[in-house]
Amino acid sequence: MSSEITTNTSAANSAGPACEECATEFSTEAQLKHHTLESHSPTTRVAITTPQGGKEKVVLKRVDGHFKCPRCSKLLGTKSGIRKHLERLDCGQSTKDTEEALEPVTVLGTVSLPSLPVATSMSPSLERNFDDTVLAACHQVHQDDRRETEKTLYIVECLGLSPIILQDYLGIEQCALAHNTIVKRLSLGQAHVTAVLPATKKRKLDGDLCRRCSPITPSGMDSLMAISPLAAVLRTRQFVELDESYCDMLNEDWTFRPQLRYACAQLLAGAVLLNTNNGHAIMANCVEGYGRTKQLDAHREHFVTRKGTAAATSLPPSTGSRYPDVWPLSIIAADGPRLVIGTQSFNGLITSSMRLDCVDAPSIGGSTTAFQLLSPRESQATRIFLDLASIKSAIALAADENARGVSSRNTLGQLRQLRSQFHLSSTFMLCRASGHLTRSHTCQPYSVFTMANYDQSHEGNAQAAAAIFHEIARDVLKRGAEGSLKRSAVESARLQCTDKGTVVLDNILALFGPEATSIPVLGNKLLNKELEDLAEQLSGPIANANKTVASFVQQGFSPSQPVNCA
Repeated sequence: MSSEITTNTSAANSAGPACEECATEFSTEAQLKHHTLESHSPTTRVAITTPQGGKEKVVLKRVDGHFKCPRCSKLLGTKSGIRKHLERLDCGQSTKDTEEALEPVTVLGTVSLPSLPVATSMSPSLERNFDDTVLAACHQVHQDDRRETEKTLYIVECLGLSPIILQDYLGIEQCALAHNTIVKRLSLGQAHVTAVLPATKKRKLDGDLCRRCSPITPSGMDSLMAISPLAAVLRTRQFVELDESYCDMLNEDWTFRPQLRYACAQLLAGAVLLNTNNGHAIMANCVEGYGRTKQLDAHREHFVTRKGTAAATSLPPSTGSRYPDVWPLSIIAADGPRLVIGTQSFNGLITSSMRLDCVDAPSIGGSTTAFQLLSPRESQATRIFLDLASIKSAIALAADENARGVSSRNTLGQLRQLRSQFHLSSTFMLCRASGHLTRSHTCQPYSVFTMANYDQSHEGNAQAAAAIFHEIARDVLKRGAEGSLKRSAVESARLQCTDKGTVVLDNILALFGPEATSIPVLGNKLLNKELEDLAEQLSGPIANANKTVASFVQQGFSPSQPVNCA
């Protein structure tokens, strides 16, 4: 009997741990854990190739013991099985689909145009209703008393609480509540914490509740949308995170594809920049493109050395950037920090922006103090989300070899804010673009070329100088190399000036011959010298005029009347 007991005890000790789901035995706990994760985990996160060639991470749920392929509906039993299956680009494709996929894409030079993206990067399986998530966190999902659920939702909103989704290492999701400030800190940059956005209209305790209009935003913007005072306006736009195909477009050479100077500025217009380190975020309302080389742009960023050391530039670093050869940063200049997005082919100067994470006045002009990226760590932590409407316009511009500007609207408003080199043609490039929310001419930062249209200035030296630049820009854009400045325009402007303001205009009049009625603009260095002095006189008036622009930009971000759901 003792021998039998010993034998049974030995056999029991030799048996390994068993799976509670399928009773399969394993030699070690590690093997059991791996089996449980592979064969019994309720969800798995997988990467699916998007139409533009990027990767989109989605969560699949196990149903009846299997994961279902979202492309071909094939059932797979393990996490590794579904992942390997999704790596096959031909899964679920019919012969017709394959033939369509092999059709050539539109090619410009050596780089293909990016495809139009899906407006959101979240999978439908991740879509959660705000109200239902709150009720789940309060264990009231199955509450039949509608009055009680409305009361719960109303109390949660009054307390400033928002629901978040927590995901453990098995992929199991749980709902929780936290104050909005805590949600911001938790969800910012955390891969397993997701904020759920509220419906667009305010809730009333006795009113009807809409549980179908909670928006889906790109993964990464959800925390911003949860706390932004401008969330109602942002939800009227559709955003897509910058990916490799758009990075390629931003880095193409302008030498052989000059239309890209317009397309690249348009692509970045209206983009959202989100610093995941501190939660600061802005919308780039207005972007000016500046080429990299001397032959392309007289106003390029200069690459020089000081005391044998290379000066800091906006060129992307060789390693460490979040996006390939795209690098947002702040450059310290004499008039303050300039916020730019640098690529290998150009840099985009942001001349109008709006803070999105807090209440703040718009920043208008070349200096941006409300959002600064002063270290590589801050630049690397900044995510960029493009406006879908800007993407569509940019792709159309990139395909148009005859493009000569960003748009046919507000032509002079597409000229950059410049104060020098008026004798060179690149000064008159139309490569300043605006986002959808600030496309009105009243929201455009003033420049020497548009200051003549400032409604609150009717006479004096500033208005006279502005009239000269307006006439020059109009004629050069219309006639190109034949563009000129007419004597009559200078004489008319001189009549508006005080004695102090007539000096430069008298110098310009002296450049005309006795019988000359006009003088050329391009190539005229003597005229340029006087125009640069004239432009300097406009610096102060332009800064004051831009305060008016800030008011109109603020108005453009004011939410309109809410739209009732059908």
